[in-house]
Amino acid sequence: MTKRGISNLIWGSTVLVYLLPLIQWGSDLEWEADEINLLAIFPLLGLWAFAQMWLHYAIGMVKRHHPDGFEYKPWYRTTANIVLV
Repeated sequence: MTKRGISNLIWGSTVLVYLLPLIQWGSDLEWEADEINLLAIFPLLGLWAFAQMWLHYAIGMVKRHHPDGFEYKPWYRTTANIVLV
């Protein structure tokens, strides 16, 4: 796999893993803004936390098989900042 392909795989899966729970969560609330409160956001944060742990595991496996295939530090820094937010 090329560096470009690995980069697309990693960043694409990151966007997908954050976007799918958001879509499901929003559709459960029927996209009503008045339904959103701190208690309603909690399940979304839990889904994102699980997705983040899964992503780090999966990307770790990619890194094990292709150590020079992608610049991993910026990805780890970006996802760490997402967790802090």
